[in-house]
Amino acid sequence: MSAFTGAVSRSLRRRAKAQLGLPSVEDAHVGAVTFIQRSDSALRLNVHAHSLFLDGVYVRAPSGALAFHALGAPTFEKVEQVGVVAE
Repeated sequence: MSAFTGAVSRSLRRRAKAQLGLPSVEDAHVGAVTFIQRSDSALRLNVHAHSLFLDGVYVRAPSGALAFHALGAPTFEKVEQVGVVAE
């Protein structure tokens, strides 16, 4: 699971660096929640994950406060790159 969340987080950070002109990807802070569901609605074993990522990043201002910056929807190519990195 950490491979998937790591790949999506890296993609968001790279997009933030490019779109916001950040000096480093480390300046972009990603928010996400992932949980494992072990069964389906009929209580059969069906292990799978649900992930929810913010559609942007938080960047620390010189004052120390965090500000949220929306990144917009990724292109098909960006989504495809995340899949390649996660494999």
